[in-house]
Amino acid sequence: MVWIPDGTFRMGSDRHYPEEAPVHRVGVDGFWIDRTPVTNRDFLRFVKATGYVTFAERKPDPKDYPGARRTCCAPAR
Repeated sequence: MVWIPDGTFRMGSDRHYPEEAPVHRVGVDGFWIDRTPVTNRDFLRFVKATGYVTFAERKPDPKDYPGARRTCCAPAR
């Protein structure tokens, strides 16, 4: 693994989809990342070994999304 130090980058676009605007600076904490890509097979092996559940698979808590329709607070399938 390799350490990526914290920093800032420009996120978004003013030339593509409206929901991507405006371009704005975002700060990111440092993080570790693998030097090589992780395959689906590697990830499946990890999930089976650890029981990991992705963010998309977790049931959202409606209190974290004030104003959202209840139908929007369901895990991805």
